[in-house]
This record gives sequence, structure tokens and C-alpha cells, in this order.
Amino acid sequence: MKLAERIVLSEGLKALTLRRLAKEIGISETQVNNSMGSRTDLLCSMARREIAAIETRRQKRVSRSSDHRLRVALSTIGYLHEAAARGPLLKILLRVPEVKSALREERIEAATSARAPILRKLTSGGGMDWQTAKASTAALTAVSLKAGGIVAARRAPFPMVEQICLTIIMAGVASDDELASRNQS
Repeated sequence: MKLAERIVLSEGLKALTLRRLAKEIGISETQVNNSMGSRTDLLCSMARREIAAIETRRQKRVSRSSDHRLRVALSTIGYLHEAAARGPLLKILLRVPEVKSALREERIEAATSARAPILRKLTSGGGMDWQTAKASTAALTAVSLKAGGIVAARRAPFPMVEQICLTIIMAGVASDDELASRNQS
């Protein structure tokens, strides 16, 4: 898979064929097909691998603290760093309609699962109603994802994007905390 990643990143998606992989690895195209499946299967596997790596590293960073605000900051910073490192390949892969379609349900399930503890904290311990918690989480997630896309595409300097994104996210967390405290009063 590393060879496939290198080809996609250096020469583009069109340059990646099973025939080329077979030739560069030194095996038959049938062997590549048997071990990796179709080209779409290979691209989906590559995307899954990138997504899993990003999430694993994010969870590892977040587990360093029990403080809610620090966990949010660590998660945001970690995600942006992963987007800078892994985002270019993932952006390319997720632009392939077959890959996007194949991963759609998995990504929805993963996002729902990742948001569940946040929503529980905001609604049960945070004193926020479900709709407000869901809207706030969706908005802050969108900011983070957009910033990750900007970083992955190298459309702005990383430190600038990180500072702006983190400022917005932490302001959103402060707003959530304020709203929750008002609701509990």
C-alpha cells in the first residue's frame, strides 16, 4: 500500500493502476488482484487506513488529559497536524465517487460514534438541551474539518490556520460552557 500511496501523491490518481503496481512489485497482475481486490477496493483500503490512523492518533492525544477544554484543544491541534500529514492523500481518495460512496455509511457511523460522548457530556452533565448540543457540536466540527481541508490543500500557512481554528473552537467551547451554566441556574 505504501507504493500505491507514493504513486498517488507523486503522480496522481490516474497513474495508479493494478498493472503498474504488479510491475513495480514484481508480481503478476492476477496476484495483485487476488491480494488487493479491484482498484476501487485498493483505494477504499487506503482511505480506511488513513482515516483509522488519524482517529487513532487523535484519541491518543485526547487521552492525555481529563480536562474538557484541554481535550478539545488537543483534539483540534492533533487533527490539524494529521490533516497536514495525511490529508493530501485522503482528500484525493475521497474525491473518487466510488470510494466516497463505499465509505459513506462507515464515515457516518464513525462520526456519530465520535460525537456521542460529547453530546452526552453537554446534555447530561452540561445542562444543554439535545438540539443545542447537536447544533454546537456540528458547527464546531465543521470549523475543524474546514480548517483541516485548508491545511491538507496547503491553501494557507499551517500556524495561521491552527491559530484561527483553535481560537474559534475554544470560543465555541466557552460559549457552550456559558450556555450550559445559564441553563443550570
